[in-house]
Amino acid sequence: MRSFSFDGHAIYFLNPERFAAQGVVPGNQFEELSRGFTRGVLIGFSRVDQEKFQMQLAPVGQALAPGDRLLFIALNAEEIYYTVPLSSQPVKATGIVPPSKQRRRNLCVIGDARSFERLDAFLHVESRTDLRDSHMVFGQPEHYFEPAVIEHIRTGHYDNIVINLEDEVGFRFTLFLLTQFTSDGPILDKIITVLDD
Repeated sequence: MRSFSFDGHAIYFLNPERFAAQGVVPGNQFEELSRGFTRGVLIGFSRVDQEKFQMQLAPVGQALAPGDRLLFIALNAEEIYYTVPLSSQPVKATGIVPPSKQRRRNLCVIGDARSFERLDAFLHVESRTDLRDSHMVFGQPEHYFEPAVIEHIRTGHYDNIVINLEDEVGFRFTLFLLTQFTSDGPILDKIITVLDD
């Protein structure tokens, strides 16, 4: 057993033979195995192939191969145990939607209650420029509720609209947007409201 630890939990690399008597054997699908473990979360498999370490995180649709190790996040590796799930039918991988590989996002940030200066490091150069151009900041909260702001959002073709206002104003503005767009409109799926803890 090897581990990487961090604040209480650790990542453990466990030999699946430990759980062989309970039915963990090569050929078991990742999603089937992940439903049977308790006191630890199965996050993937690892192996050494041609003297090269390989780690597969959440390998949905893949089977445990001979020589693989099981990767877990747990408080204590000794407490991890396996029971065969009630249903032997694994979750269909078709229901899992992988993240998009969209390189550039057209973002609109409304307000400046919190700093997003570190966000630049994660954005494509053109996205940074667009973000600076679309960032809307007003001195008085009532200006956010003016028709020109709604029109700007409606015609901006934004991938996401980040509402970065003080909590009370941000909540009111989010509700205001809900009244300005139809419930089946795509704009409502794009709203991100940032709140304090």
